[in-house]
Amino acid sequence: METYAIKMEHIQKGFSGVPVLKEVDFELKEGEIHALLGENGAGKSTLIKILSGAHEKDDGTVRVFGEEVEIHNPQDAHALGIQCIYQELSLIPHLSVADNIFLGRELGKKAWINERDTYKKAREMMDMLSLDINVKSQVQSLGIGAQFFTEICRCLLGNARIVILDEPTSAMTPIEYGYFLRAIKKLREQHISVIYISHRLDEIKDICDRVTILRDGKNVRTAEVKDITIPEIIHEMVGKDASGYLQRQQGADLTKAPVMMKLDHVSSAKIEDISFELKAGEILGVTGLLGAGKTELANVIFGVDKKTRGTITVDGREYTFKNPRQAMKAGIGLVPEDRKRTGLFQEFDIKSNIAIVNLEQMEQWKVLVHRSKEKELAKRCVKDMNVKCRNTNQKMKHLSGGNQQKVVLSKWIARNPKVLLLDEPTRGIDVGSKEEIYNLIHELANEGMAVMVLSSEMPEVLALSDRILILHDRKCKGEIAGEGATQEGILMTITGGGDDE
Repeated sequence: METYAIKMEHIQKGFSGVPVLKEVDFELKEGEIHALLGENGAGKSTLIKILSGAHEKDDGTVRVFGEEVEIHNPQDAHALGIQCIYQELSLIPHLSVADNIFLGRELGKKAWINERDTYKKAREMMDMLSLDINVKSQVQSLGIGAQFFTEICRCLLGNARIVILDEPTSAMTPIEYGYFLRAIKKLREQHISVIYISHRLDEIKDICDRVTILRDGKNVRTAEVKDITIPEIIHEMVGKDASGYLQRQQGADLTKAPVMMKLDHVSSAKIEDISFELKAGEILGVTGLLGAGKTELANVIFGVDKKTRGTITVDGREYTFKNPRQAMKAGIGLVPEDRKRTGLFQEFDIKSNIAIVNLEQMEQWKVLVHRSKEKELAKRCVKDMNVKCRNTNQKMKHLSGGNQQKVVLSKWIARNPKVLLLDEPTRGIDVGSKEEIYNLIHELANEGMAVMVLSSEMPEVLALSDRILILHDRKCKGEIAGEGATQEGILMTITGGGDDE
């Protein structure tokens, strides 16, 4: 007889009278890795927050290892052995890995911490997960993968029996992902049950045993991973055919297209000697491992960071950008990697966020904003981008990640830039929104806009790009044609093909 770590039946939850979960059932077997999937707004985050004690259910039953329970707060969840690791990790940057693992459970007597035992026990936990991480290193000096493994060790120390992983690999390199696969299988061997949330569907086949799909707050399907294909998963999530998802489109003939932007031996404090050309109507992919320098390259082009050497030419004219305003006037737009921190004002409404980079379109007497023009522009952007919102007065913080990203894109497209830089354009958003953004990128290129897609998601780069610029260690490692390129070929270019690499 199978043992269920969690059994949720007929769960209902609403906010301000609006139902979010409608009679949802979910079960997690002991030692199972179970994917919970759905578009942004499907209800998966609410279901997880009920389990972790952040929300209380309105109706339904929750059983943990066969016993019916009421989870009123995170303390109740922890007492039941339920631990949640969110995308925004809760680590103390200036403390060591070991100190973070034992934070709140320090080894020692009274006011004295036994550092020797702390490092030893932390090292044993890393060895158990087959990880080679220096437990004396400060967390802030480590990559996102090592930080995530530190969080896993904290969970294990807290006697977790059920671990919820929310987008754990969104910023991991392929190498870190390999370590992650090994670590997650170790959790299964210890009979720890895992709920796995991710928008990277290829991972589901690597990692999970079963999958449950939610759509519009309802169960759509639960299946063994081996019995369902990725196109079927997408179809269940979005309710439409997904056969064209991440399929290459035939690119335009660019042989006679004019060069819209050119970098010639450009260096800064953070990148070194990068050269390339970008033609009108072309999609140039830029990729590499974490820390390769793609965001730093975008920041130099957009005037966030100053170049120390080389030239940047836009539409035949050479520029030295001292700030983003100058880059914008030259016809460059940037959708940044971190939309919450640098792409949007979360406390502002939609129309204000769109207006902020389009003020010249709605100036009144050069000192005031013409409110009717502001409203008209926002309505047009929301309609064109299919942003799901109540109205343009809604605050950004109340939109889903996918809809926030659409607002960021819409405000820059409204400027009609000559060159559009897209840094991680689909990070953390669902497949339905991703497909819309991919189609939009192709439309912009077909209309003659020069587009750079800077992404660590190699399948995304391979599907979109006419050419691919490969960065490594903040230098240009190579350039390949998009047609016929493979992820293995990109990685071989990065590593030089050496056996040790």
